[in-house]
Amino acid sequence: MFKTYSAIVKHPISLYDIKEKIGKFLYVVTTDFLNDIRLMVYNAFIFNPPDSEIVKTGYAFLQTAKDLLTIEKVAHGRDNNKLRVLEEVIVSR
Repeated sequence: MFKTYSAIVKHPISLYDIKEKIGKFLYVVTTDFLNDIRLMVYNAFIFNPPDSEIVKTGYAFLQTAKDLLTIEKVAHGRDNNKLRVLEEVIVSR
């Protein structure tokens, strides 16, 4: 018998959850945001086959988030608006 998602994934999080946290200003630092993205990718990895499109997309999304945060920091020299930029990316996909 197959295990259910909740039996395998102990700390579920979705893009919807992340978007809600951004909208409610619950991320104090960008590291908290990246940790949630990492958790989402980890959950995808432990639940799905490693070579699945879901896992590959998760890793690509994590890298995109890191890249956007880096670009924003270089462009502005501070953390302002980083999460707003990422929210736009999440909403547009």
